[in-house]
Amino acid sequence: MIKEHSYPKLILILIILIPIFTIHYAYASVEDTSKIYENLRENLNNLLSNNNLKGTKFSIYIYSISRNELIYAKDENLVLTPASCTKLVTTFALFNLFQGSKSIETKIYSDDKINSEGILEGNLYIAGRGDGLFNSSDLDVIVESIKKTGIKQIKGNIYADVSYFDSIYDRFIYSGDLDRVEDLQPITPLSIERNFATIIVSAGNNPSKSVNVQIIPKSPYFTKSVNLKINRIKQNIPKKPKSRRKTHKYFNIDSNFELTSSEFIAQEYGDKFWYSKTTSKSTVGISISSPKTNKLTQNFHIHGSLNPNSTYTYKYQIHNPPLAISGALKLRLESAGIIVNGTYGVIDTMIKYSSGKNIISTIIRDIDEIITLVNKNSDNFLAEILFKIIGSEFDKQINNRNETKSELSKKAMLKILQNNGIKCENCAFNDGSGLSRRNRISSKDLVDLLIKVYYSEYFERFYSSLAVAGTDGTLIKRMKSTKAENNLHGKTGTLRNVSSLAGYVYTSDGELISFSLIFNGGNVNFYKKIENQIGILLSEFSSMNDYRTE
Repeated sequence: MIKEHSYPKLILILIILIPIFTIHYAYASVEDTSKIYENLRENLNNLLSNNNLKGTKFSIYIYSISRNELIYAKDENLVLTPASCTKLVTTFALFNLFQGSKSIETKIYSDDKINSEGILEGNLYIAGRGDGLFNSSDLDVIVESIKKTGIKQIKGNIYADVSYFDSIYDRFIYSGDLDRVEDLQPITPLSIERNFATIIVSAGNNPSKSVNVQIIPKSPYFTKSVNLKINRIKQNIPKKPKSRRKTHKYFNIDSNFELTSSEFIAQEYGDKFWYSKTTSKSTVGISISSPKTNKLTQNFHIHGSLNPNSTYTYKYQIHNPPLAISGALKLRLESAGIIVNGTYGVIDTMIKYSSGKNIISTIIRDIDEIITLVNKNSDNFLAEILFKIIGSEFDKQINNRNETKSELSKKAMLKILQNNGIKCENCAFNDGSGLSRRNRISSKDLVDLLIKVYYSEYFERFYSSLAVAGTDGTLIKRMKSTKAENNLHGKTGTLRNVSSLAGYVYTSDGELISFSLIFNGGNVNFYKKIENQIGILLSEFSSMNDYRTE
């Protein structure tokens, strides 16, 4: 039993001992946590010391957003080719330039008023502002809107207004690349059906009947010369036809095709490429060509033979999408009973009109829909559209008339990064998709971008646009049945000599990690495996327990 006069002494002892024990255990806890993270770094070093990485240049940076602490770095400031992780910079720049706006608008306007009799004395314009998802259904909506205004006759012309972009529509040219990694369709401010014409070739049962050929979208811009016949006896089609890849202009979406090793890697592990797929004459017997001999029309030469009761669908790049669209709009207006006295064409200087008064119709596209396709599915065509938008929006701020929108895009992406505190001292961006091998960025710059996004008002929008491991997008086949599945959100990058992965992942005890892994070398297949292993390692990590890999 403790005597009453002993209490003051006991209290004094407790006052002295409690802080000592508290400090002791705090230091022990910090020491244990430090040791656990040291074990994680050791595991990462073991993964990256593999002999398959000899001769590979790589840059790694892993940072805890939750703890505001660096976890791991290796050559983090080394600038390398990021491939499609460039799209992270593209979409980051777009969010910064649009300042909260969530839409891209395609406007229909006139340069004259509509009189009481429903006659438009002047011209009708469709102004493109970079909606890469604009399609034939949108044209139908526009025609219905025009009918509701009471317009019965248009005495002028139907013009596609392409003033928002510059006139360089070929990514290969404005990127300054030396090789065509992928032959993208034209990058235009006014697009339709992703700037592909769909050619449907179908045959009935009677060999004496002609073959039916349809071109979608319907437009007077498209012409065709057809020399097709129906085979009398159905031919056996080989299961695995050889692929001719001499041209990237069209592909048959019904046929099988062979992949090169680098293409297989791209399809199996990461970024989606729009490769040309054609079939040999012995397989289907149809040949399609469309030489660029006339700027006013695009003629498809279709010849060969096909089996009875068969249909084949092809896609072919549209040479001049804005001209095809203005022609398609004219055709649809006439089909709706509206008289168009003039012709159709393209104009690259925006006509001044009274705000609101001359606008007849507007197609609104949620920009998040486009950004999600760019990041989640690594859509190169849409990424280049966004790249051109960046230059156009940046031009509004600086009003520079001496440089193309493409050149302004390159400068804008760098400036936006630097304005957000991301140094990017030796960075270079020659396109928005990452197809350019001359793009340069370090893993630290990418993680700094991801951290900046985390503290922004658009984080949730950006985060949800990324591919999710084992679930969707370019990560759908990766890290399945692991703690990274449905957890790791990231952007992949793949070229024949590049693999990259950057994004966010939660550890097993809820710590949010941002990371960037960039590999430049000749073993892309192995780089993908290393990326998976690092993603899984981070997702399984717990700062509460000592962690070691088997």
